[in-house]
Amino acid sequence: MEQVIKTAEVIVPLIVGIVAGFFLKKKGVLNTESTDSIKTLINDYLMPLNLGFSMAIVELSFSVLMMPVIGFTMNILCFLMAFVMKKLMREENHYFPYLQATFENGLLGINLFPVIFPSMNGALLASMDLGFCIFFFFLYLPHMKGSLKGGDSFLNKMKKVLSNRILQGILIGLLINVTGLSKLIMGSFAGGIVTATVELLTAVIVPMALFLVGYEISLDRKTMALVLKTSLARILTTGLVCAVMLFILNALGILDRDMSYAIIFVSSLPAPLMLSVFAGDDRESGYINAQVSTYIAVTIVTVAVLLMFL
Repeated sequence: MEQVIKTAEVIVPLIVGIVAGFFLKKKGVLNTESTDSIKTLINDYLMPLNLGFSMAIVELSFSVLMMPVIGFTMNILCFLMAFVMKKLMREENHYFPYLQATFENGLLGINLFPVIFPSMNGALLASMDLGFCIFFFFLYLPHMKGSLKGGDSFLNKMKKVLSNRILQGILIGLLINVTGLSKLIMGSFAGGIVTATVELLTAVIVPMALFLVGYEISLDRKTMALVLKTSLARILTTGLVCAVMLFILNALGILDRDMSYAIIFVSSLPAPLMLSVFAGDDRESGYINAQVSTYIAVTIVTVAVLLMFL
């Protein structure tokens, strides 16, 4: 019973935050303009600060350094499996496989993991995001837009990757860590001040992220059959890839508890919320938003199960 209560203490606030975002949209408090501003605040300022600080003070263990490779590999495997699922399920929708192939690690994964699992190494997901960014800009996005061949040059793709503020924050944090500057700062009187300042400024990220998830909830009856079909395909795809990754890493003797939870948690995340931006029309945009918002339920159930076994 005690474990159930502890799980509820984590799950219920997440659900309340998402539901609050949904009703704030209905009341007109949140709209496209305000949510775009919130996304900019989170992605361009608060998250780079938070992740940069995390990477600056984290111990650069083998697990942390392996996560970009693991993240990239998971995305590649999901990408390949997604097109297999498209053929097996005989689905013609263009976006069907792309909604199975990557994860909303930036807005949800990185922010929620250390809150839900405070005893675990939150830097694992920040490190994993390096692999995600490379996959997204070099393979995923060009393929979805039909510009994999003859599209942007390697240099332009690299510029897009490096222009990502979140990635910049991670790389700057790593640089501060590697040079030993973080130990110098954190070991001085300024260490406590820096920590308190970062914690204060970034404390709003999780509630704002949950509001955004609630705002994006879109349940269109016309597309619900396709949404459920896509969600089932994503569960099968990401579940299989997750199991394969855990098996391989365990066989290699490099899998630990924190890495296991990080991989399972990421596998339960929905596709990126921003994908609807690339939709061809309003109907496709509605389908993407509905699928992503519906899949949040899978994330919540997975988190509940992980907490029960923690």
